[in-house]
Amino acid sequence: MTDSDRRVEAKDALKDAFKRCRTAFGAVAVFSFAVNLFILTLPIYMFAVFDKVLSSYSMATLGMLFAMALFALAIQGAVDVARSAVLIEIGNYLDRNLSARLLHASLAHSVKRGNTRGGAILQQFNQLKGFLTSNSIYAIMDIPWIPVFMGVLFIMNPTVGLISIVGAAALFMFAFLNDRASRGALMRAQRAMAPSYKRASAAARNADVVEAMGMTPTIVRSWSEGAEESIYHQSIASRRSALINAASKWTRMVIQITIMTSAAYQMIQPGSTMSPGVMMASVILVGRALMPLESMIGSYRSMLEALNSYKEMDEILGSMIERPRLSVVPPRPKGHISIENVTYTVPGVDRPILSNVSLEIEAGEIIGVIGPSGAGKTTLATLMVGIDAPTHGHIRLDGTDVYAWPSEDLGRYLGYLPQTVALFDGSVRENICRLEPNASPQAIIKAAELAGLHEIIQRLPKEYDTPVGDAGAIMSGGQRQRIGLARALYGDPLFVVLDEPNSNLDSQGEEALKDTLHALKARGCTVVLIAHRINVLQHVDKVLILRDGVVHKFAARDEVVGPVPAQTKPQIAASQESTPIASRVSS
Repeated sequence: MTDSDRRVEAKDALKDAFKRCRTAFGAVAVFSFAVNLFILTLPIYMFAVFDKVLSSYSMATLGMLFAMALFALAIQGAVDVARSAVLIEIGNYLDRNLSARLLHASLAHSVKRGNTRGGAILQQFNQLKGFLTSNSIYAIMDIPWIPVFMGVLFIMNPTVGLISIVGAAALFMFAFLNDRASRGALMRAQRAMAPSYKRASAAARNADVVEAMGMTPTIVRSWSEGAEESIYHQSIASRRSALINAASKWTRMVIQITIMTSAAYQMIQPGSTMSPGVMMASVILVGRALMPLESMIGSYRSMLEALNSYKEMDEILGSMIERPRLSVVPPRPKGHISIENVTYTVPGVDRPILSNVSLEIEAGEIIGVIGPSGAGKTTLATLMVGIDAPTHGHIRLDGTDVYAWPSEDLGRYLGYLPQTVALFDGSVRENICRLEPNASPQAIIKAAELAGLHEIIQRLPKEYDTPVGDAGAIMSGGQRQRIGLARALYGDPLFVVLDEPNSNLDSQGEEALKDTLHALKARGCTVVLIAHRINVLQHVDKVLILRDGVVHKFAARDEVVGPVPAQTKPQIAASQESTPIASRVSS
């Protein structure tokens, strides 16, 4: 399957889900037919009472008409409830069948594009689902019945029918004007506010920096500028919409008064067939016929937001490329890594981040990756754990492409500590066990001990049940990094990638990391260690030097950087201020 085919498959997910609801939408259409049919109950009842009962003084006829009207209205109410229930079930069906896929798309989009735009996809889905189960959707369903009601009015009286058509045309014009007058202003309001929301979100994540460096006034001023512009455009849209909405209500009432006036005028003409029953029925029916248009104008914003949500979801899904899936899940790997002519280029950037990187890592080896900032080290790490696919080439674990390996299966054998550690809002226990619902306490403690974290956790207020806060905000940088390391080591992985695992560690943490690497080596675990400090390289077998995305050298540690002496704790602390690795690298 080509990338284009996989992109189409992802994009069609949303449309296919709605297609599978065609039968349910058909039932809604049938119920709408019944609801609108029974809406004729009141006009018919008014016609019969004024033209039959009042002229015949028949109590029996009145009682029969009253009972029939009550029965018809009861059926209408039941059908209306059934229509609402079907729409709710459609929303539940879409939720059950799309929400998980949309969450997957959200995560994949955030990884692929390096932003959190995909994170809004679930909010947009809930907005669309809310519209489908709200009263606003009924206006759209009832619009096709306007010609039917116009036809009934023509049958009752051609003049009344003509007036009602003029009124419907006027309301259609108002709906069109509302779209033209409000859409642009609403879109400009959203665009004006989007950067402010992003900046406020970033400020909340870095609240300590904002407070310490006195950035709060700048953040607030930036927010206010965006909010002011957004409010300006929203006010324009709201004023225009309110004006058109008021005009549409005025038009509907004028049409009803005009119909009543026309009917009364005809009644006082000699030989007229117009009757009080027809007059009252016409006024009620024209009000009901024009109501969907008036409702559509009033709920225009929610309809526009639902439409924009659908387009946004369709765009995000359309930009996704489904990961290739293996037909057979590979057996448990041993840890041999093969990097074959890997090139990685960011879309829109000519210069590749990685270029023709090739090397072999034997099972059980610990490899250090060094190089200047921007050399492609972190990119190589993300490719090695299957987060993204190389533009060209392959990265294989025991012969299987890691990007094609299902992540839910590969994750059992793989541990990854990213450069920036983000924890989930939950307890220390939940973060270490990767949110597994029935994780073994022994496995959690084992991972914590391997990371040198168990004793630290025991000193926490609630030990393993201590909450870490949103993104680990309660924890220090070193604690977050060590919890992230324990998470990477949970489940005895066979292949571990550590991106600067000692960047936030003190001397005690450095010692714990050294013990961790020794334990992983003894277990035969393959480790790729990205480093900026020379002292951590004493624990590796080989060193890879990346420069400008190209392999500069890949050889045994002593051949690349020379012997790295074991350090005492004071030496380790001093080395954290570190000499550049480049000064120790043999050319």
